[in-house]
Amino acid sequence: MNTGRYLASLCVVVAIIALTITTTPKANTDSQPAPTTSKPALNVTVVNPQYQTIPVQIQANGSIAAWQEAIIGAEVSDLHLSEVLVQVGDTVRKGQVLALFANETVSTDVAKSRAALAEAEANQADAQLNASRAQAINNSGAISQLQINQYLTTQKNRTSQGTFG
Repeated sequence: MNTGRYLASLCVVVAIIALTITTTPKANTDSQPAPTTSKPALNVTVVNPQYQTIPVQIQANGSIAAWQEAIIGAEVSDLHLSEVLVQVGDTVRKGQVLALFANETVSTDVAKSRAALAEAEANQADAQLNASRAQAINNSGAISQLQINQYLTTQKNRTSQGTFG
């Protein structure tokens, strides 16, 4: 009877092992997709580089349009354009006059400069005259030594700024 128990126990153990083997999930050998044999989307061809001459001049028909337009205007204050001598599409040459400034604004600037020059010349003459008078009465005591020095300094400053005319 002992052999029967061992045999029955052995059968139970074998049955459990067989059941365990059949119910245990298999290792997933399909985790990586199988390689496909489809053609790639991009074909690459290897070639050796070769020297080629590319023409410098290309003949073409059509019209040329500006990539960006430039507005011509005076960047100098108070100067205004009186006349534009070229139109869109005109052919221009180096050195060609494209526009003219209004004479009135330029003439006004020249007149202002001449007036400033005349004022500076008058100030210089006045300073020289005052310095001459101060030197003439230096020893008389009519004016202080401080005032005489101021007249002489003013005359030197006006002279050092340059002569005009």
